[in-house]
Amino acid sequence: KFDSVSSSSILQRSFHYSGYQVGYLAYGFVIINYAIFIICLIFKILFIHPLLIKIVLKILAPLFILFALKHIIVYCLTKYFFLRIIRSHRNLRQNIEHQQKNNQQDIYNERQDQAIYVDSSASSTSSTDDDYYDESHLFTLENRHAYFLFVYFNFFFDCFLGIISCILRLLKSSIALALYMPRLDYSIFGRSLEGIDNGYTAYTSYIYVEAMHTHPILITFTQIIYMNILDKRRRDKQFLLIDEKQIIEQNKRKSIRFRWFLLITLMNN
Repeated sequence: KFDSVSSSSILQRSFHYSGYQVGYLAYGFVIINYAIFIICLIFKILFIHPLLIKIVLKILAPLFILFALKHIIVYCLTKYFFLRIIRSHRNLRQNIEHQQKNNQQDIYNERQDQAIYVDSSASSTSSTDDDYYDESHLFTLENRHAYFLFVYFNFFFDCFLGIISCILRLLKSSIALALYMPRLDYSIFGRSLEGIDNGYTAYTSYIYVEAMHTHPILITFTQIIYMNILDKRRRDKQFLLIDEKQIIEQNKRKSIRFRWFLLITLMNN
């Protein structure tokens, strides 16, 4: 977003794009190679010293097992106990359209004592936005009391097992940081902190400046104005040449008249 950024700062940031592109690409390649080397070295040390593997497994294995079991229990309860899928409007509309194609008239669905009337114009109100209403997005919550009790007890498990999530988050962020380091078009700080990423701001500023000076409508408009200015200058030059000729002729006439008057004056006197 460039609403709160001055034009001078945008132009200053765009100067660094080409240099940052080469620098980030080269240093990102070096960082990735060093990271792979360190990971391979750690695995080599662990395989050479199996006692270290036992110590690490004694500390981390119970936590990871509890973490995995908790997620399996949450998945099973969510899918088979708390969640109920609602039939989507998209499938209902598709069924109505299919029936309309078969009958080619307005549909009357009669069930026992009920009668449902579906107008043939109902399908015309469908839009592309209805495609987002899939079965996976329309659901209802069942067994609410059990759900709230499970959320309450799960709170304490998450407090103690949150260290596993912290470790996984650090590992994921480190891997993403190393992989996306050579790319300037992706900010590793997220949407709210992308302003402090110098590489990303240089990229966006350069794209903004390029878009401002390569916009087809802007280029056409400026070209029309420039052609009008050139035509005006040509006309002004032509008028100036004409005016200069007229001034020269007028001066010649004045000088001739002055000489005749001077001659007549001298002859009379």
